[in-house]
Amino acid sequence: MIIFYPVPEFICATQARFVQIINTANAIAKSGHTVKLICGKQIGQQISDIFRYYDLNPHPGLDMIFLPIIRRNAPFLPFSFGMIFKLTLLFYLLLNIGKGVIFVRHPKLAAFLIKIRRIVKMPVIFEAHEIFHLTTERLKKQRRLKDIESYIYNNVDGVITISNILREEILEVFEFTDKPITTIPNAVKGELLNNSLNDSITRSGLIYAGGLYHWKGVDTLIKAMEFIPDERLTIVGGGARLGELKLLAASLGISDRVIFTGFVEQNQLTDFLAAAKISVIPNILHKPSIHSSPLKMFEFMALGLPIVASNIPGITDILTDKVNVLLFEPGNVEQLASSIRYLLDNPHYATQIARHARTLAEGYTYDKRARQITDFIISVIN
Repeated sequence: MIIFYPVPEFICATQARFVQIINTANAIAKSGHTVKLICGKQIGQQISDIFRYYDLNPHPGLDMIFLPIIRRNAPFLPFSFGMIFKLTLLFYLLLNIGKGVIFVRHPKLAAFLIKIRRIVKMPVIFEAHEIFHLTTERLKKQRRLKDIESYIYNNVDGVITISNILREEILEVFEFTDKPITTIPNAVKGELLNNSLNDSITRSGLIYAGGLYHWKGVDTLIKAMEFIPDERLTIVGGGARLGELKLLAASLGISDRVIFTGFVEQNQLTDFLAAAKISVIPNILHKPSIHSSPLKMFEFMALGLPIVASNIPGITDILTDKVNVLLFEPGNVEQLASSIRYLLDNPHYATQIARHARTLAEGYTYDKRARQITDFIISVIN
């Protein structure tokens, strides 16, 4: 089976979605199928640069197809012109009429592909990561996004969601009842399971790794450090809010105990995780957060790190409180600090829940995720 996987973006970027995209595509190729990952390429960028950035050995079944993209992040252009990518994608698919299946996660592109699927004679599978019209308060944009999403769910051939609550809300909001739909959470590279961290007492400090968006709850974690005076926190990640969060740490008088690394490439991340004693996922209650299946959660699990996490559906889909994670009320600074303190004061218990989480991670590798995806696609085709 050939899976055409179009991504209307430059693939080598720091956001977590690109980690998921490239690893999922490579794992599907490893499972015995051909994957055409169709995306943009930055000037001067080599394919080897992309795989080195994501610390990945590409499978021969993964073929990178580069199409032109104009994005807002091009320094000399003040606008985005997605139609160039769509038109060149249409031309490329016309050269491959009826040869495979289209797998897509970007809503606007998914709506376009559904409209042309009879021309290219390929079914379209949509991977849903959130309900986009619920992520904005601008009414005009909300209506426009809801129209796009309604069109997708009324016409697509099949839907994969990354969390159970997302599937349930899609079924409720869009009255989505007559199409195949399944939930397949995010995953972790199997290689990390072979490099699980030991229980060395030389490890120290807390770690957060990921985006710095407000809904990620990093502000809550920094504030909690006031109540944990004898520990250090390393925040791995960058973005527009980096300066704001540094100011927050300074205003609390804890700048000397909060280390900001900025952006870190995937092949360097494990070194930071290996140095930490406890990992934290402090997401707050917000639509993207509730629907998400955090990639870092699976990495923390695979590496055997004790996890303190917000009690939100995307996390409780996978982890169980006091069994393989210690949960706290989202946004509750003192409860987060208390949960971290409990694991610090009870290292044997921390080790126990970390081992349970590591065992659970064996069921959430990209290889297993790829098989679930291809099994679902085959069932839709049949």
